[in-house]
Amino acid sequence: MENFNPGFYDILGRIPRYSTPEEIKKAYRTLAKHYHPDKHDDKAYANEMMKKLNEARDILSDPVKRAEYDDALDGFMRKKEEEELRRKENQRSRPQQSLPKGVNVPGIVGVVLAILALGLLLNAILSRKK
Repeated sequence: MENFNPGFYDILGRIPRYSTPEEIKKAYRTLAKHYHPDKHDDKAYANEMMKKLNEARDILSDPVKRAEYDDALDGFMRKKEEEELRRKENQRSRPQQSLPKGVNVPGIVGVVLAILALGLLLNAILSRKK
Protein backbone atom coordinates (compact mmCIF):
# COMPACT_ATOMS: atom_id res chain seq x y z
CA MET A 1 0.00 0.00 0.00
CA GLU A 2 1.76 3.05 -1.28
CA ASN A 3 0.02 5.81 0.70
CA PHE A 4 -0.83 3.85 3.80
CA ASN A 5 -3.52 5.47 5.95
CA PRO A 6 -3.61 3.94 9.45
CA GLY A 7 -7.03 5.41 10.19
CA PHE A 8 -9.65 3.80 7.95
CA TYR A 9 -11.47 2.31 10.93
CA ASP A 10 -11.35 5.73 12.61
CA ILE A 11 -12.60 7.52 9.48
CA LEU A 12 -15.71 5.32 9.54
CA GLY A 13 -16.50 6.40 13.08
CA ARG A 14 -13.91 4.49 15.09
CA ILE A 15 -15.49 1.17 14.26
CA PRO A 16 -13.70 -1.90 15.66
CA ARG A 17 -11.37 -3.94 13.45
CA TYR A 18 -13.65 -6.95 13.80
CA SER A 19 -16.64 -5.07 12.30
CA THR A 20 -18.77 -7.06 9.90
CA PRO A 21 -19.33 -5.92 6.30
CA GLU A 22 -22.85 -4.86 7.32
CA GLU A 23 -21.48 -2.72 10.16
CA ILE A 24 -18.97 -1.12 7.79
CA LYS A 25 -21.75 -0.37 5.30
CA LYS A 26 -23.95 1.10 8.04
CA ALA A 27 -21.12 3.28 9.40
CA TYR A 28 -20.32 4.51 5.89
CA ARG A 29 -23.95 5.38 5.12
CA THR A 30 -24.40 7.24 8.41
CA LEU A 31 -21.34 9.40 7.82
CA ALA A 32 -21.98 9.80 4.07
CA LYS A 33 -25.39 11.28 4.88
CA HIS A 34 -23.78 13.71 7.28
CA TYR A 35 -20.89 14.76 5.02
CA HIS A 36 -22.66 14.73 1.67
CA PRO A 37 -21.68 17.98 -0.10
CA ASP A 38 -25.31 18.76 -0.96
CA LYS A 39 -26.23 18.75 2.73
CA HIS A 40 -23.12 20.39 4.15
CA ASP A 41 -22.32 24.11 4.37
CA ASP A 42 -18.58 23.72 3.82
CA LYS A 43 -18.49 22.06 0.39
CA ALA A 44 -14.69 21.73 0.19
CA TYR A 45 -14.52 20.05 3.59
CA ALA A 46 -17.48 17.80 2.76
CA ASN A 47 -15.86 16.73 -0.53
CA GLU A 48 -12.61 15.90 1.27
CA MET A 49 -14.46 13.88 3.91
CA MET A 50 -16.43 12.01 1.24
CA LYS A 51 -13.15 11.09 -0.51
CA LYS A 52 -11.81 9.71 2.77
CA LEU A 53 -15.06 7.86 3.52
CA ASN A 54 -15.18 6.34 0.04
CA GLU A 55 -11.56 5.20 0.25
CA ALA A 56 -12.10 3.67 3.69
CA ARG A 57 -15.27 1.91 2.54
CA ASP A 58 -13.60 0.63 -0.65
CA ILE A 59 -10.69 -0.89 1.26
CA LEU A 60 -12.61 -2.28 4.22
CA SER A 61 -15.49 -3.69 2.14
CA ASP A 62 -13.23 -5.79 -0.08
CA PRO A 63 -12.04 -8.90 1.86
CA VAL A 64 -8.70 -9.12 0.03
CA LYS A 65 -7.92 -5.39 0.33
CA ARG A 66 -9.04 -5.42 3.96
CA ALA A 67 -6.73 -8.35 4.79
CA GLU A 68 -3.82 -6.51 3.14
CA TYR A 69 -4.76 -3.33 4.99
CA ASP A 70 -5.00 -5.13 8.34
CA ASP A 71 -1.57 -6.71 7.77
CA ALA A 72 -0.12 -3.30 6.93
CA LEU A 73 -1.87 -1.80 9.96
CA ASP A 74 -0.36 -4.47 12.21
CA GLY A 75 3.10 -3.70 10.78
CA PHE A 76 2.51 0.02 11.24
CA MET A 77 1.44 -0.46 14.85
CA ARG A 78 4.43 -2.75 15.58
CA LYS A 79 6.78 -0.16 14.09
CA LYS A 80 5.14 2.60 16.15
CA GLU A 81 5.48 0.52 19.35
CA GLU A 82 9.14 -0.24 18.57
CA GLU A 83 9.85 3.46 18.01
CA GLU A 84 8.18 4.28 21.32
CA LEU A 85 10.26 1.63 23.12
CA ARG A 86 13.46 2.99 21.52
CA ARG A 87 12.49 6.53 22.55
CA LYS A 88 11.89 5.43 26.13
CA GLU A 89 15.14 3.45 26.15
CA ASN A 90 17.05 6.50 24.89
CA GLN A 91 15.53 8.60 27.66
CA ARG A 92 16.58 6.04 30.25
CA SER A 93 20.11 5.78 28.89
CA ARG A 94 20.72 9.54 28.96
CA PRO A 95 22.45 10.70 32.10
CA GLN A 96 19.97 12.50 34.28
CA GLN A 97 21.04 15.82 35.71
CA SER A 98 20.51 15.62 39.40
CA LEU A 99 21.39 17.34 42.61
CA PRO A 100 24.40 16.15 44.57
CA LYS A 101 23.88 13.09 46.76
CA GLY A 102 22.19 13.80 50.04
CA VAL A 103 20.43 16.98 48.86
CA ASN A 104 16.81 16.86 49.89
CA VAL A 105 14.70 18.93 47.47
CA PRO A 106 11.70 19.30 49.80
CA GLY A 107 14.17 20.30 52.52
CA ILE A 108 15.70 22.98 50.28
CA VAL A 109 12.26 24.33 49.42
CA GLY A 110 11.42 24.46 53.13
CA VAL A 111 14.61 26.36 53.94
CA VAL A 112 13.98 28.86 51.14
CA LEU A 113 10.40 29.41 52.31
CA ALA A 114 11.58 29.82 55.91
CA ILE A 115 14.14 32.44 54.86
CA LEU A 116 11.48 34.32 52.89
CA ALA A 117 9.09 34.19 55.82
CA LEU A 118 11.80 35.40 58.18
CA GLY A 119 12.61 38.27 55.81
CA LEU A 120 8.95 39.27 55.66
CA LEU A 121 8.66 39.05 59.43
CA LEU A 122 11.77 41.19 59.95
CA ASN A 123 10.52 43.71 57.40
CA ALA A 124 7.18 43.94 59.20
CA ILE A 125 8.86 44.42 62.59
CA LEU A 126 11.28 47.07 61.32
CA SER A 127 8.59 49.02 59.48
CA ARG A 128 6.42 49.00 62.62
CA LYS A 129 9.16 50.62 64.74
CA LYS A 130 9.52 53.60 62.36
